[in-house]
Amino acid sequence: MRRVPVFVTAVLLVVFAALFVYASLAPQPSSMPGPLDPVRHLAAEEARIRETLVDPESAKFRNDFLSRKEGAPVVCGELNYKNSLGGYVGFQRFIWGPDIRLFGLDTQADEMTRQWQARCVRP
Repeated sequence: MRRVPVFVTAVLLVVFAALFVYASLAPQPSSMPGPLDPVRHLAAEEARIRETLVDPESAKFRNDFLSRKEGAPVVCGELNYKNSLGGYVGFQRFIWGPDIRLFGLDTQADEMTRQWQARCVRP
């Protein structure tokens, strides 16, 4: 009668020992970033842009894309959102990345054009 509990205990110990050995031999996760997923990157950057707006829910994006022309990847496109008075500003170009954050209304036209030509190229 005691054979079943002893057998089950032995099997469980073997299974846990095998899992422990496997876990100790498995390679550690790499600290290197994986390949860039453009769709997820665009969604994440759009969420960051929304955080900077007075009315994040009002943001409307169009023609946005991920550009890797120069340096770190940046998101380029057009954005329409409500200002502090509650009115939409109209679609304006934007460039958003780790080292650049330009909106059409906040940037002089010649500077936006220069940065757009330098950083924004459709894949």
